[in-house]
Amino acid sequence: MVQGTDARWHAHFASLRAAAAADATASPPGTGLDFGTLCAGGAEADAVLAAATGAAQDYFGEAAGVAFPLGGGCGGGYGGSREMAVLRGERTAGTAFGVGQSIPVVGSAREAAALVWPFIQLYDLGSSVTIRHGPESVELEYGTTDGIAALRLDREVYPPGADVHLEISDAWLNVDPTDEDSWTWDVGGEGEGRVIYRAFGLHASPTGNTADVSPSFGALGCEDTCSLQIDLAGGALEAVGNGNGAASLGGDGGLVTLVETGPNTGVFASYDSANSSSLKVSAGAPRGTAATVSYSSAKSVSIAHGDASLDVGAGGQWPSGTRAGVTLSDTDANRNSRQRETLDVSDAQASIPTIITGSPLTLAGARITALGAGGERVAAAVEADALSARAIITPEAPVSAISVDYGAAAAPVPPTLNLLLNYDLRSTGSPSVDATLSGGGSTHEIASGAPPRGLVGIPREALAGAAPGRGGTLLLSLSSPAPAGSPLAIVADVFAFGVDGGRAVASQVVRLELEETGADTGTFAGSIEYSLAGARGASAYADLATIGDRATMVAADGGEDVTLTYGDLAADGSRRPVSGTASTASHTGTVSFDRDEYGTSDTVTVTLRDADLNTSPDTAESYRVGPLGGGLLVLTINGVQWAERPGCPAPGPDLSLLETGPSTGVFVGQLRVPAQWCDGVSPVPQPTARAKIGITYADRTDARGTGGIAATEAPRTAGKSLPLAISDARPAAGGLAVALTGPPGTALEVIAQVYGKDGAVERIVSAAAHIGGGGTARAVLPLGDGGDSVRVFAWRDGLALAEAHGPLSLRGASHP
Repeated sequence: MVQGTDARWHAHFASLRAAAAADATASPPGTGLDFGTLCAGGAEADAVLAAATGAAQDYFGEAAGVAFPLGGGCGGGYGGSREMAVLRGERTAGTAFGVGQSIPVVGSAREAAALVWPFIQLYDLGSSVTIRHGPESVELEYGTTDGIAALRLDREVYPPGADVHLEISDAWLNVDPTDEDSWTWDVGGEGEGRVIYRAFGLHASPTGNTADVSPSFGALGCEDTCSLQIDLAGGALEAVGNGNGAASLGGDGGLVTLVETGPNTGVFASYDSANSSSLKVSAGAPRGTAATVSYSSAKSVSIAHGDASLDVGAGGQWPSGTRAGVTLSDTDANRNSRQRETLDVSDAQASIPTIITGSPLTLAGARITALGAGGERVAAAVEADALSARAIITPEAPVSAISVDYGAAAAPVPPTLNLLLNYDLRSTGSPSVDATLSGGGSTHEIASGAPPRGLVGIPREALAGAAPGRGGTLLLSLSSPAPAGSPLAIVADVFAFGVDGGRAVASQVVRLELEETGADTGTFAGSIEYSLAGARGASAYADLATIGDRATMVAADGGEDVTLTYGDLAADGSRRPVSGTASTASHTGTVSFDRDEYGTSDTVTVTLRDADLNTSPDTAESYRVGPLGGGLLVLTINGVQWAERPGCPAPGPDLSLLETGPSTGVFVGQLRVPAQWCDGVSPVPQPTARAKIGITYADRTDARGTGGIAATEAPRTAGKSLPLAISDARPAAGGLAVALTGPPGTALEVIAQVYGKDGAVERIVSAAAHIGGGGTARAVLPLGDGGDSVRVFAWRDGLALAEAHGPLSLRGASHP
């Protein structure tokens, strides 16, 4: 025994007969079942030990033989490189070794001990073995594992494309107690029946060992149990490479490798650390077929299809900005019982739940060409997945770019629509993508060095000039070529959002990458939420998540049915559409003030209630309304819309509305009451005193699904106004005579605005006036010749003091 650096004592022993038979299979040396240098027990083995320790030893007298790690023979030639391959994780030798005695190993002698450790003591073992150390003993049974070895499969029924996880429990396969063992069986290649020990090492790297140990099974005590047989000839199952090892070695395929689940467990598994198995059901395996896997006993692998069900749980009315849960139950999609799987758009075998609204451009109706590094055409099989609007490309050579001609589908685009490119090229393995779109005789860059999946804006002119029958052409260039032979599932859609002819447009494709609720459940979940097109600004579409397990989309109007379609695998290999539907909802908005009256310069709180403006359930949203002359909200005074023009005061700063909390649909903003306003008629601002202020909300989609108006008004008083009035105005000698009443001592300016027959202002005249002690005043304004009518205003310090008087007709009047 040897004391290791862990302070424990360690020994390795084996059957002399089995060790010699195993060692004879090793080729080249240092691989496979190589036991190193086998020496006879007693003096021959002690001589090797003596040479290492520098002193005569009597250590291996009871052993029939000893296997030492280095080559060179048992005499003076022992040494050189290590050849022992059946021990790989032994403990480092410590301070001493011995049986019944402690032989110090220090200094140079300790270094010499490394030449002989680890050694394996070999015995002529009987059916029972007793190991004694002092007063303690352990009894072992030695023999074959017939009737003990066991084969387990992870399930009985598998869908096409599924991983078949098999485990073998067999102590015979556990050669190295210090490390994980690895066994490779040729179950369908040219060398079918071969069994190789450690053909592959870490990360499935070949060890260089190709020696077949199956002819030595009899001598190794494994005549009846160590042969793994899998029926690959029927085509239902296939051997594939994984982290355990490759499916072929030296040009010979059909290899299945099992690796021990841990040192000394005796349990061997076909799955690797990523839970990918070296044995799978063929993707095209027909329903109702079966295959057999045998190791000490036979197990049947049955291939069958399950019926899928899809539910969109909107729970009745589905308001915008709220999530509707999506649940898919499909055993066919449960292809790996050891993983929590995702229905990935980039997975060519996966079926993707998909929503298509409007008329987006997709690959389903496009002409697709794979291109090489020099722009040459690459031969490739192209299959359209109509349900998910994807293309599956299997190229015969590496692909550096993909050309997409949308053809006649790319009709001229209305200038009011916002265009976006939705793409997913993750299956190519390229870390970045460049995209250009040609149309109307010009080429436009859409993306440069972009991630392999994204949603980016498209210049409208890129497709606007595309004539019917000769549409836009999209070129997707990969920064790293996609390999040949593997199917590439790709997406390249052109979305359109906005308003066309007064009708909301939302042309898009939404693909849900649902996630399995747990390993081996076959139930997949996610969610979908939407916002109404009227609640989004012109540039607020690039944040949509149209691919993912928590997808977002745009609904053109409330009250629409949103249909989610999934391709369920049918018995004949086709995809049968299974759908789930939920109805969007729209609401009638309201707007209100916080008080009935306001004074000049008071702050007005405006509350807008409309669940349609709630576009996200997770955040409190905001809307910047802008000047209150139009758009989402319109400010009115005395029922007249505020007129924006030079010389007129603005209604305070831009109004911003902030949602009171996530998903409340209640938005609050504030503005300040102006002292004056412009009515669009008067040439000068008017006082807001005793006027009615109102806010009108343009509800783009109300509860009926049509546009509506929600308006409110509140009387308010802006401080005290002067009790001044224009009591009379009429043509008189010298011009226009104007009579006024008001507080005594008031000085003011009287203004007359003369209009022509076309209603345009021809001239403005003015005269000063002063209210006398009797509370009256009279002013005469020289109007001059011409004019059809006149209006009179009273002003002081730029502020209108009274309501305008007129218009008065000047036709037939004499006014010098």
